[in-house]
Amino acid sequence: MLTSAAKMLAHEYLKSVTMTTNDALHAAGATILSCELLLSWNFTHLANFRSQQKINDINLIHGYKSINIISPYEL
Repeated sequence: MLTSAAKMLAHEYLKSVTMTTNDALHAAGATILSCELLLSWNFTHLANFRSQQKINDINLIHGYKSINIISPYEL
């Protein structure tokens, strides 16, 4: 179950990043849990430089650590 903090963070992502609600919740959950990285095949919405930069900008504004979002090819 997602916390209200994760839902709020996902909402912030959706304001600035083109992604689905599920993608936003996935990234927010990983951020809230202090995961060091998020592995994703989703090159369109998550595993790309532009999205990762925007997500991390939002994380920093809200007091969370940056998260590395990578594809399985990068392992």
